[in-house]
Parts: sequence; structure tokens; C-alpha cells
Amino acid sequence: MSTTLTTGTVASGQTTTKTPGTAAEYCGPKQFCLYADGYASPGYQILSGRSGDASADLSQYKCAESVGCRFGTFNDSMSAWSNNTGRRYCWYMHGNFVEPLYVMESFGAGTLVTLLPHENDSASSIGPC
Repeated sequence: MSTTLTTGTVASGQTTTKTPGTAAEYCGPKQFCLYADGYASPGYQILSGRSGDASADLSQYKCAESVGCRFGTFNDSMSAWSNNTGRRYCWYMHGNFVEPLYVMESFGAGTLVTLLPHENDSASSIGPC
């Protein structure tokens, strides 16, 4: 399994809000995307990977605190996700794929799933399951 994921900041330009559909459009085909701070203004951070990619430690990916990331990394910073891979993914509350786990079904392009309050900012690893 590959562990190379890609980070990038998506700025909202002059607008003050983003809709879930708009945020999900940044997640390409055959990719999964994790969103820090959901789709909040003035921007949000995306961590994306291709089908089959995984990461046992989301803290290795830098992410700006100004866009909702805690402590400057993706660990415990995910607020929403998209899964366009065609396969089931899981995110885990602990590193090294330690449970509890939460299933990320592949709903297809344009779908953004916002985490429930008790799940928000708690993902530490991700992979196919």
C-alpha cells in the first residue's frame, strides 16, 4: 500500500462561505479526500490520495492551523471527507489503524460527508478496509 498522500490549500477567494458540493468538487476521480475544517471560510485544507493509498499516521502531513488544523498537522483535524475511489475506506481514531474505525463508503463524485460532533477532529489514520 502506498503511503504518499497529497496536501493542498483551497482558498475561497472573495467569498465568505462554501457549500458542501463545492468542497467535494476538489476531490478528483479515483481519489479520497479528507477536509480539515470541513468547508469553512476563508479556506480549508485537503489531504487526498488515490485508491489503495493509506496512512498509518496523519500527523506526518502538514496542515495550517489557520484553516482548521490542530497543531499544524492532519492528525485529529478532519471535519469532512469525500470518497470517489470505488472502494470502502476506513478512518481510525488512533494511529496504525487501531480501532475504533469509521467506514467511508464510496458515494462518488460531488459527495461530501461532514463528521458528527463526536467524530470531528479525531482521525489519526486512514486506509482501505
